[in-house]
Amino acid sequence: MKRRPAYTVFLLLSMTLLSTLFALQGILLSSIINEYGLTASDQGVPNLAAFAGGIAALLVTFVFSHRIPKWPALIVSLALCGLAVLCLRLSEGWALFIAVWCVLGFGMGLMDTLLSACMAQLYPGRLQARMMCFLHTAFGIASAGTPVLFGELLKNGMPWKAVYLFPAGFAVALAVAALAAGVHRLDSEKTQVRAAASLTAVRDAKLWFLMAGACFHGVFLSGLNTWINRFSEVYCLSEPVLPPMTFMFAGLMCSRVLIPFLPLKTDRYVQYAGFCAGAALFGGILIPSILSPCILVSGFLFGAMLPCMLSLACERIPSQTLTCTTALMLSLYIGQSVSSPIIGALEAAFSLRSAMALCCVCMALTSVACLMDRPRRKQR
Repeated sequence: MKRRPAYTVFLLLSMTLLSTLFALQGILLSSIINEYGLTASDQGVPNLAAFAGGIAALLVTFVFSHRIPKWPALIVSLALCGLAVLCLRLSEGWALFIAVWCVLGFGMGLMDTLLSACMAQLYPGRLQARMMCFLHTAFGIASAGTPVLFGELLKNGMPWKAVYLFPAGFAVALAVAALAAGVHRLDSEKTQVRAAASLTAVRDAKLWFLMAGACFHGVFLSGLNTWINRFSEVYCLSEPVLPPMTFMFAGLMCSRVLIPFLPLKTDRYVQYAGFCAGAALFGGILIPSILSPCILVSGFLFGAMLPCMLSLACERIPSQTLTCTTALMLSLYIGQSVSSPIIGALEAAFSLRSAMALCCVCMALTSVACLMDRPRRKQR
């Protein structure tokens, strides 16, 4: 395919946008709290709405995967995200703000599953795993840089809602550029596996423990993504040089670049990385003065867990990788959707420090689930 490098750049830029959208709530959480006068238990509602939309998108994809053309659907998801973020800039009331986050979450959910599917189509065979790592590395790079960029803009007096204009313009520009390049005319692989068969495949491959691990992974990743900067604002006596979220995603990015090249077995890595990552994070929660290096180490330790879990699942059913990835992504989104409300409720009942300890527990539980998983014979 002559234009494969150009299509690859398009997918990497789209993943950068997706990462930015995921980081928005954490970056703007304090401004959202002040704007709408939120109580501790209400602070996770936008996150819940976004992941409810994402879960709906993944369910639709799971049921209708045999009918959805991947590349045109990806362009539609870009346009939908761009318009939704623009509506966040214009929304005034709390109810409308939440509704728009639900629509945005639907578009993000579509993007999340379609980007991996499109990259797998571009690079079949031996290059596929490496390119999937690059795709997820783009997520980490953007997540590390976005808090710094938008944080500086906010410090320099930019109204917080004006921040939404940047990802909105980026999304629309990508959609228009993709249409102009004819991306929507790329042939799309359409699986004939229907929803009932997909459920049977998940059952036969016994993916339940990996799905449970993905759910716990979603709880701690979303919790850190949304709350770690606020934890720093509340407990750190001096302002850190860089936001803690930046350190976390820097570690995550390095993990996804380096872990695949280290002499580690994939199953062994996911079985023990969560315990080590949780211990490192717990040190930073107990001693906020060392939060930044602790979150950096924790991010490196858990960073490659999700791609490795997806790889383990796909090895079970090589002919139905979309079914495997969608099953794990649904579990991930369920965990992410309940994370912020639970952390908000724990903060209201106890303290933010106690609430953030939930992330450490869920890191360990991710590895517990992977320890309980056992390799099965590949399904055809």
